[in-house]
Amino acid sequence: MLNEILKTLQKNIKEEVPNKLPNKVPNKSELSVLRLLTDNPRLTRIELAEKVGMTDNGIKKIIGNMKAAGWIERMGSNKTGYWVVKYNLNR
Repeated sequence: MLNEILKTLQKNIKEEVPNKLPNKVPNKSELSVLRLLTDNPRLTRIELAEKVGMTDNGIKKIIGNMKAAGWIERMGSNKTGYWVVKYNLNR
């Protein structure tokens, strides 16, 4: 029951938070991450960091920004899930 209440609260919070970065354009690092996730949606933060040449914390920040902008979404669990890239790279 507590889990259901928490899920409801989380859903309500997500619906009330407006998109903070509606007109933002991806920078070079964000574009690299978007391309990598398009090619392999199951990449982990550590794998992304190695491929882009950044730290894990840097990738964590980029992923947070891209999620806030609505460019990517995580589907499934942290262990077995994958990324859905919603940003059109062919703009």
